[in-house]
Amino acid sequence: MAPGRRHRRPRRAGGRRAGHDPARRGARALAAARAKYQAGGYDAARGLLDAAELTPLDERQRARAGLLRGRIMSAARSAGTALPLLLRAARRLEPLARGWPRRPTATRSTRP
Repeated sequence: MAPGRRHRRPRRAGGRRAGHDPARRGARALAAARAKYQAGGYDAARGLLDAAELTPLDERQRARAGLLRGRIMSAARSAGTALPLLLRAARRLEPLARGWPRRPTATRSTRP
């Protein structure tokens, strides 16, 4: 590439660049927010979550975003502040989760 020229992303079939898909951008922002939360960067996670919620997320992603927001609030502030957010997220996830496989629960051995 010649000096001073910028690299451009290849165009997709619809004429739009691959990085400009709002749905993909929202999914990436949601994944980045989850990673920041897990690393303890609550303020950065909240900012990424705000950005993700401005994009067209599907119902499952919106419910997961609400759950993540509740978890961030619980970790960064107080459980009392997070409780309404967590309950709202649980109500949104409930109809979606009916078809999901259940995680196996740990069983205790009753051997003497």
